[in-house]
Order: sequence, then C-alpha cells, then structure tokens
Amino acid sequence: MKKVNFTELLLLPVAYFRSMNSRELVLVPVKVSKTNRALLPILGVLLFSSFLSAQTITTCNQLFFDDGGAAQPYTENGSNIPSTTTFTICPSNPITQVTHLEFNQFDIEPGDVVRAYDGVAVEASALITTSNTSGSGTGSSVADAPGGGSVQASCDNLTGCLTLQFTRNNDGTIGSGWTFAATCKSRPNYNFPANGITSQITKTSTCGQFVPIEIPLPTYTDCNNGALVVSTDCSQATVASGSTNATIIVNAPIGKTTVTFTSPLFPSQQHKIVLNVYPPNLTCNDEVSVSLLNECTVALTPDMILENPCMGDYFTYQIRFVDPNLNQQSDVRVIGQTLDGFPIVDLSNLTCGTKLTLTVTRTTNINCGNDIVEECTGDLIVTDRVAPILMGEVDEYIIPCYYDTQALLGRLNAIPRDGRGATLVLNPLGVNVPTNNYDLPLVIEPVSRVFGIQEACAAEFTVSAWQEIVYDCTTNAFSGLIASADDPIWALIETEVIGTPALFRSYFRVVQAVDDCGNESNIAIQRIVVVQPDLVFPELEIELPCDADPDPLAIYQRWASDPDWYADYGTYIPNFDPTPLDVNGNFNLLGGLDDTYFTNASGDEVPLFPKDGACGYAVDWQDSNPIYSCENSYKIFREWTVFNFCDGHLELIDIVPTGS
Repeated sequence: MKKVNFTELLLLPVAYFRSMNSRELVLVPVKVSKTNRALLPILGVLLFSSFLSAQTITTCNQLFFDDGGAAQPYTENGSNIPSTTTFTICPSNPITQVTHLEFNQFDIEPGDVVRAYDGVAVEASALITTSNTSGSGTGSSVADAPGGGSVQASCDNLTGCLTLQFTRNNDGTIGSGWTFAATCKSRPNYNFPANGITSQITKTSTCGQFVPIEIPLPTYTDCNNGALVVSTDCSQATVASGSTNATIIVNAPIGKTTVTFTSPLFPSQQHKIVLNVYPPNLTCNDEVSVSLLNECTVALTPDMILENPCMGDYFTYQIRFVDPNLNQQSDVRVIGQTLDGFPIVDLSNLTCGTKLTLTVTRTTNINCGNDIVEECTGDLIVTDRVAPILMGEVDEYIIPCYYDTQALLGRLNAIPRDGRGATLVLNPLGVNVPTNNYDLPLVIEPVSRVFGIQEACAAEFTVSAWQEIVYDCTTNAFSGLIASADDPIWALIETEVIGTPALFRSYFRVVQAVDDCGNESNIAIQRIVVVQPDLVFPELEIELPCDADPDPLAIYQRWASDPDWYADYGTYIPNFDPTPLDVNGNFNLLGGLDDTYFTNASGDEVPLFPKDGACGYAVDWQDSNPIYSCENSYKIFREWTVFNFCDGHLELIDIVPTGS
C-alpha cells in the first residue's frame, strides 16, 4: 500500500465482510483538500453494512457514508435476493433537539432505494417524502435523496430521531453511493424555560382556613399548541382558573403543597412551585388576669391565654405550668378537664395577685407535610373579679326607749370591730344599780351567725363602727349620718314609723364581706331599734308612808334608787308595763278612750320619768289640796295629763291616788 501524507488524509473506519461469518474494521484513506477539510466531521461512519443493521447512533455532529466509504460505491452480493438494512440516528437531547440529515452525495441505481422515516423504527414512524417525485430515494442527484436531500425530525416527533432504511435488490448494478452529515437542530416551536426549576411561595393562613394563592403559569409552547399539565401532591388542595388566562388559583391548606407543571410532550419536563402555608403566629398574652369562679377553680383554655387563638380540627393544644417556684402538688391542683381536653385547675391555695408562668404548645395537624409544633410563654395573674354575695340584709334588735341611755352608743363601739357579738346589760333610765327584775340583756349575735357569704374563694366579714340615726316623731324626719334616701344604707335602716310602737332611734353597724382580691359584697346591717311602748295607767289608789314625798319625781327617784325593793313605786305613776290589763275603754271613769290599759302591779313596771317629756310623752299632773281623813293621814286627788307627741293623742286623764 502506498504511503500517504496524513496531513492530506483522514482515516475513516470501514467495515466490510470478508466472509459471512467474519468482519474486519479497516482504515480507509480519504483525500481531504485544504478547502474542504473544515467541512468534514472528525469521524465518518460507514452505514448499511450488514453488521450495523437495526442499530441506533446518538450524535449531533457526524459524517456518514454508505458501506463503500468515501471513495467506493456501495456493495451488492449479486444474489438477486433483496436485502434491507435499517439504521436510526437520534439527537443528544431529544427534548430540545431533533436530528437533521443533510445529503452531500446521492447516487442510487433503480431497483435500490433509500427511505427516511420520522421516528424510531419503520413500523411506528411516518415515511418522509417530498412533493418532487424524484426525491423518492432513488436517483443520481442529491435532489433524489429522501426529503430532496435534507431531512429533519418533525416537532411532534418526541424522540427527535430519524430512521433510514436501505433496500438493495442485489442484481449487481450499483450506484456510486451517498454521504450525509448528521447534526442536531433546536426543536421547533418548543419553549419551556422554567423546566427543572423549583420555586417557593410562603403564605399565612387564618386559623386553618384554605389560602387562595394565585400562581402565574410558566411560559410554555410546543408545535401542538399544548397546555401544561397541572397537578398537586396534596389531595386537599384544589386548582381553579385564575383572574387571567396566564394564572391559576390554588386553594392550599396549611402545610406544604407542591404544584407541578408538566410538559404534555415530555413528562420529564417539569416546573415545580412549593406552596408553604403556615398557621398564624402563636403569641401568648404577656399578662392575663384570671377571674376565679366556682369554688376558686378555672378552666385554662387557649382563648384565655393566646392573643389570636385558633381552634378547630387542625389544632391541638397543651397548657402547662412552668414556674419553678410553683409547688404544683399543693399550690395548683388539676381537678379535671373540659370537653376539649383543657385543664380545670383549683387555685384556692394561691393568694390574689399570684403570677403563674404558663407554656402553651400548639400542634398544627398537617395532612400535607409535617406537623408544625410551636410554643409560647405568658403569665397568668390570679384575680377574682366576682364580688362575694352577702346572704341576709338586716339583723334587728328592739329595745324600749326607757333603756336608751346616753352611754349606749359608746358601749356598742367598745365591741371589737371584727364582727364578734356581745351581750350588753341595759339598765332603765335613772337606774344606776344592778337589778334582778329590770336589767335587760341585749344579746347581739356575731355577724357570722346571722349572715352567710357566697364566694368562689375566701372572704371575710368587715363591720363598721356603730352609728346613730334619730327619728323625730313630731316631724317624721331622720337626723344623723343618713340624710338622703339615695344612700344605699337607707333601705336597710328604714323602719315603719307610723303606728305603735313608734321609732325613736336606730343604732346600726354596716356588715360587708371582702374577698382576698378586695372585692366588696353587698351590704347588710345589724341594727338596734329604740321604740316607744304603750303607756299604761298607774294604780288608781296608792298608799305612801307618812314621811314619803308624794311628788311624782320623788316617787320615781325612790323607785330608781332600788327598783327591786321599791318595785311597787313603779306603779304609782304612769308606767310601761309589759303585761298590762286591757279594759278596752269599758272603764266608765275613762270612757271615750280607744284603748285603756292599767298596770297589773306584777313588779315589772318601769315608771315614766315625769319630766322633760321622756319617750315622746309630755306628762303633767295637778293635785288637789290635801284632804285629812284622820290623824296624820290625808288624801290627794291627782289628775294626770299625758300627751303623746308621736301620734298627737291624749293618753291619760283623771288618775286619783291616795296619800297619807
């Protein structure tokens, strides 16, 4: 073999058969001129040798020859038995590229034919022809080559491949053959710039609601005017048309939803948008005041502690105390839970104003994505905004006016102001010695015995000092501390003032309940009512020692000096008898009075102080001259006149005692 200059030759691999069962690969020198050297690919491939049949080559820059190579015609075996060889050429990236064949030489004898198919394999691809019948794959010019010398895979050919089929009749008549260059062209009318890109969109939901998110559609075109296929990986998400043709709206739940846009031609071509929808921020109130109800218990719920609580199936909460100084065994007791599972705690061992630190853990239950767990911390201040209720209004005691001494108010205020009771022994007016028959025990009950407290937690009684209200029965007016019916105490100290007995004075102290948080209850009172009892006639005939002074004031003073010893003196002048005789106006001497009462002289009578209009009665008397009946004995006829200032009635007339 002649030596060649490698600066002018390109060595090409050539396959040919030495026999049916053997094959060799040899290098065939091809003369390359300086002018066409740059036009040739680096490597040429001989096609349509029998051992290359039904093969596929992927290339975007290759020169192909028939099996005769660049300098020899193709071969036939002379058997007159037709044979067919098929070969497929594909682009490197079928998504963005298609195969393009450009014939540089074409000379195929009649009876032999080269056909080109748009796709992979003859059966599944369309035959490529031209309007020029000479471009049928048989002929002596490039124009006779398939496609008229230029063949390219169509846009909707998803493989981008071209399949060549060479049929030889093997009659021994051959042409000089053909060569073509295989290159890759951009797939026409196909554009998907967002392919392979994943972007993120973050939104915040309002308490578990779906969030409508408008998404622009990625730019996409293909030769079929196809539309991207939209799908999501979350079954709860829904897709709807957007406000324009260039958008869609995805109603996304809380969690992570991936929206995938897929090319209808190439399913591997995708653009993804990840929608991250978060619940509202979990924020605890800095300080929450809790009002204690129902025996100092409270149900701790999220809406109490959180600024913007979200309730519903999406959310579960856990509430716990985290104060390191809190003894959770004794200070706070969890005694139950609500229907929603929130703790009901007993805070009765805590003082008002105690600050507790709480942690709220919220788990957002996500169907698409991972559950979201958040925590916040806030302070709970124990308060009681509900005032206690005092059960009861008035605890009343009644004393007759002749026990109402000037010292009584001072004695009442000597009782400690802690709500305790006391027993005060009262003496009649003018009596300064203890007595058996006339001392009156005034038993004032402790406020805790007569009033009850309705309170969720703890409350204590408070009492005021004893105060005095005076009633002027001549003007029907009160005087003293309470001067207006608008005062809330008025309704409690008001007493019926018309009729018998008439009211003279009222001593009272105000009772309230105050809980640990300083809430005050309604008010009640303990009161001592001073009334005017009925005045009764003295005995109609009395007898005094000769040395006794018959003056009514002297009689009163003698009685007051020792009421037990001089009990009968109490019947000698008009008196207050707890057990009088009622003659109902039938006594002729005193006819005309509505009711007539006489003392029964049983020893419990308290005489009217015959001076200064005591107990609302104005008293006067007029004596006759002494009438001597025997030695050192005389009688006086005494006429009593008693006027009741409170009702304006004349009470007593014509009383006739006897003196000696």
